[in-house]
Amino acid sequence: MILECITGILAAIGFICILRSVYDILCKGYPRAGDHAELYLFIDGGDPGAEQLLRAAHRARSAFLPDMPVVFIDTGEGSEALRSLAGRLDIEYFGI
Repeated sequence: MILECITGILAAIGFICILRSVYDILCKGYPRAGDHAELYLFIDGGDPGAEQLLRAAHRARSAFLPDMPVVFIDTGEGSEALRSLAGRLDIEYFGI
């Protein structure tokens, strides 16, 4: 009986925290970064997930941090296709 009460209280507190987070997101908006944040992505350009990573970083920046610069650092041999994609997405590309 006591264990069920404690579990119920903890569940109610967790639900209140979730509601508060949703309220903050909807009513106060997402925090925005200005000139103080940069995102650096390090990945081998030959990795099949590299293009997905670039596109995901672009979507995240567009949705949440529109002014944040994104820098892609290719740790592999370099890829002209990724360089071109980064240019179209307004992401700086550096090959090592």
